[in-house]
Amino acid sequence: FTGMTSIGKTPRMKYLINYYSEVISPVIVAFDSPSNPYRTHILQLAAGNETLQHAISALSASNLRQRRETGALSTGKTDPARRSSMAHLSLTDTTWLPAEAQLTIQEQAREESFHKCFSIKSLNAQLADPLVRKDDSILATLLILCLFHICDSGVAKFKTQFAGVKKLLSLRGEDAGYESRRTKWFTRMFTWFDAMTATVNDREGELGQIGRAHV
Repeated sequence: FTGMTSIGKTPRMKYLINYYSEVISPVIVAFDSPSNPYRTHILQLAAGNETLQHAISALSASNLRQRRETGALSTGKTDPARRSSMAHLSLTDTTWLPAEAQLTIQEQAREESFHKCFSIKSLNAQLADPLVRKDDSILATLLILCLFHICDSGVAKFKTQFAGVKKLLSLRGEDAGYESRRTKWFTRMFTWFDAMTATVNDREGELGQIGRAHV
């Protein structure tokens, strides 16, 4: 995926976004491939959007911290899982990492919190702009933050967040010019997350009707 691993405002963010590309994205799809949308769609949008870069960095920082705390690695039962585990071991090999990249667990937690808070604050500002909020990067940031919260606290009660996503998709749906293949993919992912968390938390789904309209 030429050029995509150089995304990031700082060298550390480049490292975290590369970690997302190599370690996280292969194992959040049923079948990994060069066209994996968690890699292609997300990274293409992140190349020009700092808010999304910080959201990805927060997700990667959380994954790195949790793996370090628990010592957990993928079972490696599938090719993508094996590649993910090998990439994790390579990217966390302290023999080549510069000293400034070898953070303590406390420093990792602060880094994770910084990127999460930055992305949320920036996202809220973008959502207030009637034109900016129709950009696909907004949906990408929301999706990555949903993944972050699921990885951080399990299948959480996302009713409030999904109500906001429903409103955002409705606003976008009012303008056919903002409908795209990427938009349809994001809508399917949000609808799936909504259905999963609704089942776990015994509630009605928020996005069923919107999802059917966009697919």
